[in-house]
Amino acid sequence: MHQNQINFISYAQAAKMLGVAVVTIKKWAQKGIIKRYAVTGRSVFVDKDEILEMIRGKES
Repeated sequence: MHQNQINFISYAQAAKMLGVAVVTIKKWAQKGIIKRYAVTGRSVFVDKDEILEMIRGKES
């Protein structure tokens, strides 16, 4: 993967990966804990690599 390329995933996918509710992902995005990306009109996504980093942080 190119270093600047973002691998977008939905809030639902991020929530499942982290074991939290979708509303938690939305709150974290609103608070700036995770970065959100508006790709099209009403579609908002997060960066899968950022979520994976959060998982790695939880495991250590």
